[in-house]
Amino acid sequence: MKAQYFIYTRNSENDYKLVFSPSDDFCSPERRKFFLMQARGSINIDIYPSDLKTPRWLFSHQGNLTLFGVGLMNSALSAECNTDYTGTPVRGFFGILLDNTSIECIPFDLDFFKEIYAKHIISLWYAPKDEFKKKGAWVDIEFEQFNTIKATSFNLSLNTDSNKSAILNNSVKENELMAEAMATMNDVSVITGLEDKLHAYDSKYHYMNAIVIGINIHEEHIYKKEGGVILPKNPEDDQPKDNKENPYKPKKRIAPEVGNSNRDSSSHYSLHNTDEWKNSHDADLAEFKFRRQYPKESSSEVSPISELKLRKRQEVKEVIKLVHTLINKVGLEEAIRLLHHLIKSTDENERR
Repeated sequence: MKAQYFIYTRNSENDYKLVFSPSDDFCSPERRKFFLMQARGSINIDIYPSDLKTPRWLFSHQGNLTLFGVGLMNSALSAECNTDYTGTPVRGFFGILLDNTSIECIPFDLDFFKEIYAKHIISLWYAPKDEFKKKGAWVDIEFEQFNTIKATSFNLSLNTDSNKSAILNNSVKENELMAEAMATMNDVSVITGLEDKLHAYDSKYHYMNAIVIGINIHEEHIYKKEGGVILPKNPEDDQPKDNKENPYKPKKRIAPEVGNSNRDSSSHYSLHNTDEWKNSHDADLAEFKFRRQYPKESSSEVSPISELKLRKRQEVKEVIKLVHTLINKVGLEEAIRLLHHLIKSTDENERR
């Protein structure tokens, strides 16, 4: 068996990264990036909305390599070393990258991944940044002592078209799905346990087949085609044009700024201008009422309401400056996590 560890998670102090990555002679950097995106997608790392409800099994056969593993909350694998330094629960993808010529079976068993965690992750939980990365580590745990599955056809007719994503009936058994994928000769990928079909249809993850919780019928999504070239298709194109939001790509709030109809409309798409517009609109409205009620007082060069509006705008700019500084210092993912923790703590304090 030729296999190396492929593990994406974080430890107490250091942000999410591919902790165990394959060596370049075993897996090319381009193929590694492809697999990494699928691993990240299995744990919602790009949106981080809430804890994962169930383990998500991933099987991805690409060329001469196969990535097999599970995305879940780390607490499902260990009762210790599963939160960061703020106490926030950590998630991760724990997998193995196999040479297709040596695959006889795969360990479809959480106990196998618990063994990996106990043997390789706990010892790194408080490791400094320069030690929290291993490359080219060969799998050193035998599969045979765990529940395994072998390539077997259950006539599930998996999709192998890379220009299409298919959602399978969630009555399909996970072990049968993995066995069917092993038996498929072409490149194929399958993932289980997703919570929204828009996640399955997101082209950057390249999930050819998916099981989505609550979806009991077979659905397919074909990416857009322009000039004979397949392009990634926005999943929202398939959704009814109503006020519902895509939880993975929330709609931007667009609103014209009062008294400035010539402003570049593209600027409304930023977080800065969305929040600033609300504050500006409130202040403009208040100033209008003030001038109408007190024409003499409002005729001065700077009215009290204008000062209020300027202060509000300055406060918004200061907050944005602080957020940018935080992102530059700790990275986007860590900044989002810290801000989420801060907002949650603030809400709890206000309720008290």
